[in-house]
Amino acid sequence: MREKEIEVKGGSLYYVIREDGAHITRAGRLNGEILVPDSVEAEAHGMPEGSHQTKGDRRIPVVAVEKKAFLSQKKLRGISLPDSVAEIGEWAFAYCSNLEYVRLPKRKLVLGKGIFQECRNLERLETELKTERETQIAYLLAASAVLLDAEYLLTPEEAGGKEWLAKWDARMLELLHEDDLEGYTKMILCGEEDLDLDQDTFQKEKRRSKVRLCFLRLMRPIGLEGHIGEELKDYLLSHTKGCETEESWEVLLKEHGDEKEYYEFFCGLGCMTPENKGSMLEDMGEFHAEMKAFLLQYGQEENAGQDVFAGFEL
Repeated sequence: MREKEIEVKGGSLYYVIREDGAHITRAGRLNGEILVPDSVEAEAHGMPEGSHQTKGDRRIPVVAVEKKAFLSQKKLRGISLPDSVAEIGEWAFAYCSNLEYVRLPKRKLVLGKGIFQECRNLERLETELKTERETQIAYLLAASAVLLDAEYLLTPEEAGGKEWLAKWDARMLELLHEDDLEGYTKMILCGEEDLDLDQDTFQKEKRRSKVRLCFLRLMRPIGLEGHIGEELKDYLLSHTKGCETEESWEVLLKEHGDEKEYYEFFCGLGCMTPENKGSMLEDMGEFHAEMKAFLLQYGQEENAGQDVFAGFEL
């Protein structure tokens, strides 16, 4: 079928008309954020044999994003899909290393495998963002693919429900309890990573992954049970500056260097102490001036000693 280009907000897209409607096949021009329309013009298109569309129809709904449609599109930062989309094909957004958010329909979708594979900067899979609860769900839904490697949780219509959150937390705890060397031998034998990656480096990265999960879940605590929250808190405390391993501090500094929200949370947990405060400031060197000022002043405010969980509904 003939592929056609369409101008959209943020660039252009290519599509084809199939029996069930229009399918997005690949990206054209991209300017960072793309808005996929809910329909395309029917005029000047030959309708497929057996199609339910009639000659009188003026618009054809966009119903699918096809396999590898946006594969490795480094310029793509965000994309909004219309409610008419019912299917997303395999690896549709895989290796989009700068992709930060995707707006999905809040409905049951047919999803291929590896849709968000290696989308390491993906933060939000949005359905609605009208409330703080919906924002938290968007972060947790994205983490299902990025941090949990649990594609079975990519269910927008269920996300945020009690059962879904229970499954999310169960998968999180499974990873948190996993031995830090789990998967190392298989990785080497399969050649999945640089063979120069030694065991110590592998273990350190595994702990960083666990720290990222702890930060994310504690800072998006919708439906989080108290005992699970305490376990996550203890993990961060056991890997802060001055401990045998310091991944909590390393992730904060290297990945959230100027994000005050994270520093406030980190300090509120008790991860900064009088004993490690000086070495933290030393690690920051000449960078992150505002965050250095925050650390220097922290502890002098009247509410500095409040329980970090006091404002959460666990």
